[in-house]
Amino acid sequence: MKSALKKERKSIAILTAAVIVFLAVSAAAVYLSVNADTAGPGGEMPRVDEVIIPDPEPPLAYFEPEPEASPEPEPEFVAASAWTPDADTLARAAELLSAMTDEEKLYQMLFVTPEALTGYTRVYQAGQATRIALEKYPVGGIVYFERNIDSPEQTREMLTKTQEMAKIPMFLGVDEEGGRVARISSQSAMGYDALPPMAELGASGDSAKA
Repeated sequence: MKSALKKERKSIAILTAAVIVFLAVSAAAVYLSVNADTAGPGGEMPRVDEVIIPDPEPPLAYFEPEPEASPEPEPEFVAASAWTPDADTLARAAELLSAMTDEEKLYQMLFVTPEALTGYTRVYQAGQATRIALEKYPVGGIVYFERNIDSPEQTREMLTKTQEMAKIPMFLGVDEEGGRVARISSQSAMGYDALPPMAELGASGDSAKA
C-alpha cells in the first residue's frame, strides 16, 4: 500500500511539472507573438530595463507651393469731372426744346456724314446744298472723314460755314482714332504728326501719353 501511494504521488508531481512547463511555454509563445516587432535581429528579446521606442512613421511628402505672382497694378486713370450746366444754360436749353417740333428733336439725335446729309458723293465745302439739307434735316452733328479734308484753311472755312447754317449749334467731329484710322494726321498738309494706335497707348498704361 505504501508502494502504491508513493507511485501516485510521483505521478501527480510529474503531471504538475508538465502542466507548469506547458503554461510557461504557452506564455513565452504569446509574449513573442505580441512583441515580435521589438525583437532584435537574431530573435532575442530585449532587456526588460530598455525602453523600446518604435521608429516614427515616415513623414508625408510635402511640397512648398510656389508663391502666386503678384498682379500688376492697374494703371491709374483720372476721370474727367462731370460738367454741370449752370442756370443760364439750362434756361437756354429749355427755351430751345420748347420751340422744337418732335421731328426736329428726332434729327438732333443723329450724327451723320456730310454726304449722307446732302446726297453728294464727296463734300469738301459748305454751300447751298448744305444749307438746304440742314433746313430740312436739322441733325445734331456731322462727322468728317479724309475725303472731306484737304488743308487747314479749307477745313476751317467748311466747319465755320456749316455751323453758321445750323439752326441749333451742332457737334462737328472727325473719325480719328490714330494708327490705321488717321483722317487728319495722315495728311502732311494738315501739319500734324501721325497718332499711334490707341491700343498701344492703352497697353502702355501711361495716362499722360493718353
